[in-house]
Amino acid sequence: MTDKLTELRTVLDSLDDEIIALLEKRFEVSRHVAAAKNGSATFRPGREAAIMRRLQSAAPDLDPVVLAGVWRHIFSASVAQQQGSLRIATHHDSLVTAHWHFANGATFDVIDDMDRLLGAVPGQADYIVVSCTATARIAHYLLVNQGAMIVARTPLVGVPGISPCFIIGSHEADASGADINLYALADGDACSIVEVAGDATLEVKGDKSKFIGKVADWLSPHR
Repeated sequence: MTDKLTELRTVLDSLDDEIIALLEKRFEVSRHVAAAKNGSATFRPGREAAIMRRLQSAAPDLDPVVLAGVWRHIFSASVAQQQGSLRIATHHDSLVTAHWHFANGATFDVIDDMDRLLGAVPGQADYIVVSCTATARIAHYLLVNQGAMIVARTPLVGVPGISPCFIIGSHEADASGADINLYALADGDACSIVEVAGDATLEVKGDKSKFIGKVADWLSPHR
């Protein structure tokens, strides 16, 4: 082993120590955040998206996929620290995405029947993770049922092997500063989800529409 390699490894060890110390400080502050929230939802996807935008701006040369993966573990650990393990219900097609998003901060229940899955909030699960390809089923369910809303779309950047999914909860999403409003739209027997930029107005062309949540806009670049 060369002296240069030994020196570089020593630098890495020192950096690891600094990272650990900063993580300890972050989780200490997170414990105080739980009290400050005063019973409100601890999972705040809008706040998380705003943090990711700030971090991406601060480190534009860092791969956004790496950045998102690291901070998903930090976010999930913070939520679990504040609230305990979240109960997540998901279809087997979205299980990989659910694990990626909530990491070790949740327990997972796989429900392959879509009607049962969409009805799992709030009694059986805190949140549902369901593929964005199921928009018609999601739109129909949220259009005719109360007590559930889309609170997030994950991942915020394209991550290889992770399919985009909606996260559904029993509360309205918090704002991220750059959001997309979602509406369920019925046109005859067909249902769809219409995306409208936060400052735009929905032009209703179907039989019935309903606001069903909002999601943070994609981070750039989306790949």
